[in-house]
Amino acid sequence: MMILQDFSPTALIKGIEENLYEYVKLYGVLEDAELYDGADMLRLRTPSVPNPFFNSILRARFSLLEVEEKLDTILSYYFETFLPVMWWVGSTTQPEDLGQRLRSRGFYLEQMPGMAVHLATLPPKTVTPPTFRMERVRDEDMLRLWIQVNAAPYDFLDYINDAFFDCYFKHGFDKQAALRHYVGWLGDTPIACSTMFLGAGVAGIYSVATLPEARRQGIGSAMTLYPLLEAYSEGFQVGVLSATRMGVSIYEKMGFQEYCKTNMYVYY
Repeated sequence: MMILQDFSPTALIKGIEENLYEYVKLYGVLEDAELYDGADMLRLRTPSVPNPFFNSILRARFSLLEVEEKLDTILSYYFETFLPVMWWVGSTTQPEDLGQRLRSRGFYLEQMPGMAVHLATLPPKTVTPPTFRMERVRDEDMLRLWIQVNAAPYDFLDYINDAFFDCYFKHGFDKQAALRHYVGWLGDTPIACSTMFLGAGVAGIYSVATLPEARRQGIGSAMTLYPLLEAYSEGFQVGVLSATRMGVSIYEKMGFQEYCKTNMYVYY
């Protein structure tokens, strides 16, 4: 993997978006997943997981002459089995009015800031409670703890938790793996989680979650910082993420800046 060394806004936007594309492709290992990766789009369909994320279209590049026919065909591919859909619209999406076309078909827009940081500028540590510690997931039992913490704030249904577990277990726990998971503890209680994916030349942060009773203590910052410092020690220069509304101020304090919008058009 070529590590991104270009810190221009154009390069950072590309890193933010392409890390996401590569991350979604990881779910192609699920047993019934159907993954298509072509010049015109990246498409994932997972019939056993009726959740929008697991049924995603990304990196679409259609001509004006074909776009409506493409939309009809692609959406029929999902709707024939009553699956929800998440269509990601980014800086290279074509045509430029694809989002408007999706809105006219009943999709609604969820939007998050796409953010990046130069890893050399990160603080060396963050303030957390004395009993806080982090641990990288190394085996099946730890992964089940990660799933438990990740699910708690969102009340995920079992089939979503099972899909996350199956995907991550299949990708393994190798020390040099591109996909890495972390659990945060207060004493003996697991209270936070995060994931890092090294792809498209950058370190992408996903699934940062802290249980409600442990929030506002610097734990979310630590769950983001520790993996990024690990990536920096391995030569990576840029960290990227798509921030929730709750997380934006936390990431800004760490030095992240917004470079684009992560646009998710969702249909249930």
